[in-house]
Amino acid sequence: MSKCASQPDPVSDPSDRLAGKRLLVTGASSGIGESIARMALARGAAVAGLARRADRLDAIDEMTAMAADVRDPRAAGAAVESAIDSLGGLDVLVNAAGINRPGLITDTGPEDWEAVFSTNVLGLLAVTKAAMPALRAGVEPSVVNISSNAGHGVVSPENGVYAASKSAVVFLSDSLRKELAGEVRVIEVAPGYVQDTEIHRDYDGPHRAEADERQRIHGMQLDHFAQLVLDLVAQPADVQVQSVLVTKTGYVAKPYGT
Repeated sequence: MSKCASQPDPVSDPSDRLAGKRLLVTGASSGIGESIARMALARGAAVAGLARRADRLDAIDEMTAMAADVRDPRAAGAAVESAIDSLGGLDVLVNAAGINRPGLITDTGPEDWEAVFSTNVLGLLAVTKAAMPALRAGVEPSVVNISSNAGHGVVSPENGVYAASKSAVVFLSDSLRKELAGEVRVIEVAPGYVQDTEIHRDYDGPHRAEADERQRIHGMQLDHFAQLVLDLVAQPADVQVQSVLVTKTGYVAKPYGT
């Protein structure tokens, strides 16, 4: 059963302002996307999750599961439309789907580059375009694009292609914010390391163990980051959070091997 969003009290606690909101979360089968979806459900929102792994989506109780690959624009667009029909509209889109194929540019190739950009950039564009008519008709609508600290500056050469894709997310967010001014809020959130995500899943380079250790030691707790994202969405309608860089307290970025 779909839930209809109601006008929230502008002075209410942020945790209450998500109740009744209709959210679509990409990358909802694991990591950041899954944590945001689960927490939004716990805070009273109606949530549809879009990702490739249907079994992982089906494991999230009360969430509308939409199995699709954001790299396929037609499939992603159809999934977005189905999600909107199921939810009865849309108030918030969270673009959390993302992958990394770490490695030096000279050691990687077109297959890796295409996978990263088609997921992190083109997939985000396809989903956002498909969702926009419903968002424009939503209640206090917002788009949240999960970028990365890497999108604001390359630290390790092994993440150069990933950083370029996340830099594109930063600039696309800025462009959408100007395009949709007064209609839809656009929030870009750039995390550093976050614990318990699969961002290093495809990394088999010499610094894999170091990357995993940094994620474990220097990563923010996953649920803490999800809470931050949802609290940004829950701000009163006259508050436009634009770009947020966030790391675990005390973390200082440095290249791998140093």
